[in-house]
Amino acid sequence: MELLQDPTFRLWYIAGGVLLLIGPMLWLTWWYHRNIGSSSGGRQLMQRQNANRPRPHVIPNLSATVSMARDIASGTYGEHAKRMQNRVYWVTGLWIAALTVYFGLLMWADEAARVGGGGPALP
Repeated sequence: MELLQDPTFRLWYIAGGVLLLIGPMLWLTWWYHRNIGSSSGGRQLMQRQNANRPRPHVIPNLSATVSMARDIASGTYGEHAKRMQNRVYWVTGLWIAALTVYFGLLMWADEAARVGGGGPALP
């Protein structure tokens, strides 16, 4: 806990958190777009996605997204696209869990220092 109160360590810890926040999603995006087109169903899915450009209102965008996710899950675009989508779900879930633990530790250390009389938490 004391280590997380050290300004230099804290700076590096937060920089690592920024990398954890951005890096995995950049990699996942690259991996997905590199591999989804390797099947005919994946190419069809990408054509459908490209045809559904974002609109100014949330509901049509959300509706198109849910519809595509449902079609992928039902196998409309083949097993390859379905497996890839499931991997995306798993990786994203694990990424959210990792972020929760990583930044939760920082918040816990701040609160423990504040409550334990360790002085004010660092910004």
